[in-house]
Amino acid sequence: MSASPAMPEARVRKARELVAFLTDRTSERCLLDAGFAATRASSYTDPGVSCADRRAPTGTAAPGEGSGGDMPRDAARRPRYAKDTLLPALETAALRPRTPLYGAFTHTFTTRLAALHTSATARAAPDEDIAEKLDAALREVLPSG
Repeated sequence: MSASPAMPEARVRKARELVAFLTDRTSERCLLDAGFAATRASSYTDPGVSCADRRAPTGTAAPGEGSGGDMPRDAARRPRYAKDTLLPALETAALRPRTPLYGAFTHTFTTRLAALHTSATARAAPDEDIAEKLDAALREVLPSG
């Protein structure tokens, strides 16, 4: 992040501090403890990395927020699936191919399926109808082939 003449130096400094905080080892471990995919291998493997120093005092978070609830955990209190399932998947992940069609696909896909979260009528529709409508919408925005 570079400073711009239009950007006050104090704001640039605060932005850098925020990025450093969100991406440090402890924050990454907190993400993992909450059930999200951390990007640092140390979150999955280093016994010295803990989320304990970032936890809010008891009673300040919403119920279940960041606590992991009933999530099965290993001896180091990480989600049980993290080291043997999530970490290998992240280590072997590949970049999504670049395509000018990604935006059209994403917009159509999310727009059509968003109704499942907002409309009781859409939720009641048979899976086959939902799939057919999504297929038709995607065929409208994507080239055939």
